[in-house]
Amino acid sequence: YGTYQKEQYGRYATFSTSVANPSAGGRLGGQVFEATCGCNVANNYPYAIGPRLGVAYQYNPKTVIRGGLGIVYGATSVTTGGTTNSASASAPAFGQITSLLKNGIPATTSIVWPTLTPNAGQANGAVVPAPVLQDQNAGRPMRLVQWNVTVQREITKNVVADASWIGNVGVWEDAGALSAFNALGQDTLRKYGFTDFTSASDATLLTTTIANLSAAQRATLASRGISLTPYAGFPASQTVRQALLPFPQYTATSATNTLLNPVAAPLGKSWYNGLQTTLTKRFSRGLVINANYTYSKTLNQTSTVDPYNRGLGKNLATTDLPHQFRLTSQYEVPRLRSNQGILSNKVVAYALSGWTTGWSLSYQSAALVGLPTSSGTVPISQFLGYGPGPAQLIPGANPWSVDWTDYSGTHHTDPLDINCHCFDPTKTQVLNPAAWTNVPNGQFAASQSSIRSFRGMRIPQESANFGRAFRIKERMNLNIRVEFSNIFNRIQYPAIALGNFAAAPTFFTSGPNKGLYSGGFGTINPTAGTAGSRTGSFVLRLQF
Repeated sequence: YGTYQKEQYGRYATFSTSVANPSAGGRLGGQVFEATCGCNVANNYPYAIGPRLGVAYQYNPKTVIRGGLGIVYGATSVTTGGTTNSASASAPAFGQITSLLKNGIPATTSIVWPTLTPNAGQANGAVVPAPVLQDQNAGRPMRLVQWNVTVQREITKNVVADASWIGNVGVWEDAGALSAFNALGQDTLRKYGFTDFTSASDATLLTTTIANLSAAQRATLASRGISLTPYAGFPASQTVRQALLPFPQYTATSATNTLLNPVAAPLGKSWYNGLQTTLTKRFSRGLVINANYTYSKTLNQTSTVDPYNRGLGKNLATTDLPHQFRLTSQYEVPRLRSNQGILSNKVVAYALSGWTTGWSLSYQSAALVGLPTSSGTVPISQFLGYGPGPAQLIPGANPWSVDWTDYSGTHHTDPLDINCHCFDPTKTQVLNPAAWTNVPNGQFAASQSSIRSFRGMRIPQESANFGRAFRIKERMNLNIRVEFSNIFNRIQYPAIALGNFAAAPTFFTSGPNKGLYSGGFGTINPTAGTAGSRTGSFVLRLQF
């Protein structure tokens, strides 16, 4: 049973659409504190019961079929409502004293703290970042339905193979970005006569500050029934679009409150399906091996470029790795007992016996590269303040460079293989800017999803250890071990730069990196440095 986070004195607040805001001329939209409303700003979910069922059937002495179905709940999000550090007091008259003290200095005018008013921290007529909106279902934990079907087969006495089909479906994941309480919709703008979302003049009307509107623009807006003063004292420094928002007293430019997205809103979903195969060689002759391969797909829906069309946010998860192969092994040299050759010497046999080595090797698909940004001449964002989504790959075009030179100086026009290790990444624009196009004016991107085959450099994860245990006497043992990470010292380059695909690459003009790329679409910036170089640790443990 999880709950949303509360404050013991009710000093956490949430945005309310039904409270009058004195700083906005009494217009609806302000903060409500639990201490003043006598309410809970969110609800808890009391039914997080997670039953699990498993079955197993032995088909024959060497084959077992298993299945399972379970419901699992996560923890509730650790998010808090808004807080205020404002104190309020009436202006003292001549000779009056303002004080927090109730006793001691006689205060004619007292300071009130904390200020638990709908407009706490907001001056009259000011347009400020939106307060925290705690979702009403913030106390509902994420739910995951898991299922699997497994076939296990003993191949030999010490070798067992498993094949499993595993699926997860998640709901109620924290995804406040799927909703927005202070966003304009296209239908709202159409009511005000904005019917052509490719019109540069209409886009200019919305993005111009009220103070800078021409007489002709004011006349156009007035003819459409648009008021430039949604409440008394509304600043003329704000844009026309700001005046049309549902709650114009709050700006939509705050990094943490963009479009007044609710926090801890259980709106997200996720999907996982995978085939997992495992081969295990149990300990025999000093050797243990476990190898597994997974083919899977992971999707989620936790954000969207259009809060009025949440379905656009269904995308490949950043954790989506179609192919994963892992191999772990441990080997211990058995005690040598031989009467032949040099092994007949007890000292030699002892010195060569008991050494161990362990390996962990992981090879998997590279991480998704992502998509470049779109920058049309009249993007839908000029009308709505959000959108349009990423640039689109031109059908039939290859996103990788078709104009590159390898280490030998040979020029290529075939698509670059990012994992070929045949080019200088600091001097090569690895992506093809001609393969992308901007989202058409006034539209959202046709596809928000990452391209599953568009992946960067693969990064193997390889570790190993070598050691030996020595028995000094009956109750004293000495263990010596050397452990290595990235044992083959594979270079890990910085991520490929995206951004605007039309941005020309830039170069360093001086210093040790002169002539190398310093930024720009499709480049790898050498100043970011490589990562994950080989490291080793020497471990010595005395046990007694």
